[in-house]
Parts: sequence; structure tokens; C-alpha cells
Amino acid sequence: MNDASTEQMTSQLRPSRDSEADKVLDFWREHGRVWALEEGAPEDAARVAKIAEAAGALPPEEAAQHVQTELMAVWRKGFAKSTDAYGWDEMGDQLPPSALLAFARGVQSAQVAAQDRM
Repeated sequence: MNDASTEQMTSQLRPSRDSEADKVLDFWREHGRVWALEEGAPEDAARVAKIAEAAGALPPEEAAQHVQTELMAVWRKGFAKSTDAYGWDEMGDQLPPSALLAFARGVQSAQVAAQDRM
């Protein structure tokens, strides 16, 4: 295969991969929103929303790393509404920082929507 056809194939695959990544991040964003509305304690949702807000001005990779670091600290201390204790990656999900950022932004969006209704 020559360089031109390799580049063409790569360029055709890239949107597909990007689309799949967007779907995954959309899933985690929605999961964060639902968690904030239905599962998480209000103080936990507020804490995660503040983490997302603090990451808002950072470039995407730095924002994702910031959220991961902050969520790891919250995880170690525990959530207000928690009956189970797990190590950070004991569940083996190995979520990338970008998924954690999407989750936190979903929580933040639920918090903003709740405040707008007040």
C-alpha cells in the first residue's frame, strides 16, 4: 500500500473513531447528569460540579487530569452517600481522564439546570 492510500484510509477512519469517542463521552456526560439528579447526595454533586467548574478554563487534557486528580482525592475521603467502599480502580473500569471530565461536566450541567429552576 502506498503512502497516499494509507493516508486516505486513515482519514476515512478518523471520523469514525472520533464519532465513537464522542458517543462514549456523551454516555459519561449523561451518566454524570443522571447521577447528580437521582443517585448522588446533593453535597457530593455540588463538590463534583465545583471540580468541573475549576477545570473549565483549562485546556482539555489539563482539565481531564485536574478532574481525575480531584476525583481521586474525593474517592479516598469518601462520598457523603456511600455504603460501599472501593479502591480507586478496584472495579477495573480504568476510565480515561476524558471520561471522568465528561462525567463531572454532566454533574455540573445538572447543578446549573437545578439552579436555573430556582
